[in-house]
Amino acid sequence: MRSSLRVYHCRRADIAFMRFVLEACDGIGFLRTIDPAQARVALHVPPGCEKEIDEVMEGLRRVIPIDELTVPESIPG
Repeated sequence: MRSSLRVYHCRRADIAFMRFVLEACDGIGFLRTIDPAQARVALHVPPGCEKEIDEVMEGLRRVIPIDELTVPESIPG
């Protein structure tokens, strides 16, 4: 099975914090910046980790503004 992809927009200053939190959750997702100027990030979620990611993202939304975006047909990089 392939990982699922989610795309988010947040403040540029919050990208490192999001990455830090997700890395602390060991293996539930991989975050990469796809457009630093517009603060868009892609989150790759391994199969079976969707529920955990939903919980982590809900917790992050309580602390920082995050908007989930429609996944584009192609992701740069």
